[in-house]
Amino acid sequence: MSDFGYLLYGFYKKGQKSLSIFLGLDGKNQLEIVHLDDSTNLACVVSKVPLDEFGEGKLQENLQDIKWVEKYIRLYDQITQKLFSQTTFIPVRFGTVYLNQERVKQGISGYKKQVIKLIEKLNGKIELGVKFLLDRKKLQETLSKNDSEAADLNHKIQHEAPGKAHFLKKRLETLVQKKSNDFSSDISQNLLNSLKGIANDIQLLNLQPREGPHKMFLNVACLLSSDKLNWFKEMLQNIMSQENFNSINCEITGPWPPYSFVRLQDETQKKEEVKQ
Repeated sequence: MSDFGYLLYGFYKKGQKSLSIFLGLDGKNQLEIVHLDDSTNLACVVSKVPLDEFGEGKLQENLQDIKWVEKYIRLYDQITQKLFSQTTFIPVRFGTVYLNQERVKQGISGYKKQVIKLIEKLNGKIELGVKFLLDRKKLQETLSKNDSEAADLNHKIQHEAPGKAHFLKKRLETLVQKKSNDFSSDISQNLLNSLKGIANDIQLLNLQPREGPHKMFLNVACLLSSDKLNWFKEMLQNIMSQENFNSINCEITGPWPPYSFVRLQDETQKKEEVKQ
């Protein structure tokens, strides 16, 4: 058995543009193009990787090593970005490895139709990450002024003895937490509706923990045409300028290749499931 396998980066259609070929993850071997279908000009990009790090079982073990993950996923993203900058490239998530090029062709034979549709859908599109964070301190200040229950507690805290004031502060924190959750829940749907109006498509992503006063309550991937990047940011700024959003911060990351909008299911597997 060979001591290396082939790591898959993604798909593209030959003839749109010729790809520049550069080194893969190991820093020694160049990327390779595997032709999948002559009738549609579909191809994929792979590179050799050592099986002592990327082989079955070993890859899952290494994915638990933060330093290993940071090193290789950073390189993987850099390579994918380069490919994406050259053509309509359909990226796949890091970690799909085949033993040889024939296995590559066999392994992705069930994805061809979906990939071709995705190439049409994602042509000229980019992905932006849009994260919404609640400034709990600012919200508390707003609630203290505008919410009658919170304002009453805050007033009492200023005039009570230290012992009782401490107890009331705890009550105020609990109240603010509840109202913060209610606020973020209500406002999330409004924000999602707004994003749907200015993006071609959106995908909800997992929330990421944050230290400090800012709590992430909504994490969205937005798909849009690359020529609408500045327009999208202006529209989002207009949305965030609304008065009831004054305790919300918004962070934009990207543009990225549209990872979040690539969902592939093996068609042959689907047919087997139907037969069963």
